[in-house]
Amino acid sequence: MADQGVDQSVAFDAPRIDIREITTTPIPITTQNVKVRVDYSYLRTAPGALKLLQVMFTIAALVCVVTTSYNGWHYLSLPFSGRLRFFVFTSVSSLLATTVLIFVHSTGLSRRLPINWHLFDFILSCSMSFLYLIAASLIGSACVIYQKQFANWTAVQLPTGVILGYVCLILYTVGAFLAYRRWKRGKQFAHHRLSTQQQQQQQEDIMRDMHVLT
Repeated sequence: MADQGVDQSVAFDAPRIDIREITTTPIPITTQNVKVRVDYSYLRTAPGALKLLQVMFTIAALVCVVTTSYNGWHYLSLPFSGRLRFFVFTSVSSLLATTVLIFVHSTGLSRRLPINWHLFDFILSCSMSFLYLIAASLIGSACVIYQKQFANWTAVQLPTGVILGYVCLILYTVGAFLAYRRWKRGKQFAHHRLSTQQQQQQQEDIMRDMHVLT
């Protein structure tokens, strides 16, 4: 039953919204182009030149090992080929890692990525030095075995690969030493800068307290 106090003739019309009148404000999308510029001056520095030598000698050692053959046998078909495989693995790993480091430093990406590159370079160089020590020793022993097992063994690629492997060992050891020096120098500089900032903050606090007292 309708309420007598309410005029039933009054119609309560809800406001109508025309969907066509609704306009959406477009959200601007901005894109920032990252330009990569190669700076060849890095290759003229001591770390850059050393890494370039590492790449060159690594490629030479890798070519010497993979071109080793005997009477039509590929190096993977020779006895003790696991030692040669390990040397190839070490060479390819060091080649890829060193190439990436050259690219990162020569393009300036090392200053944009929050990574301690000196410490990373030190760890990588130590790892490569250890791997080359094992790999060069393994193929050196394999070379001695081949000379005893095969009477007409005349392949010179494998002994050359052994020599180049030890050269790579020396280069990565030098790289580890230089990276360690740069890492320690960076830690000392960061500690000195932090101490300077703390001293400046203390002086500012003292001046602020004196200003408040006066």
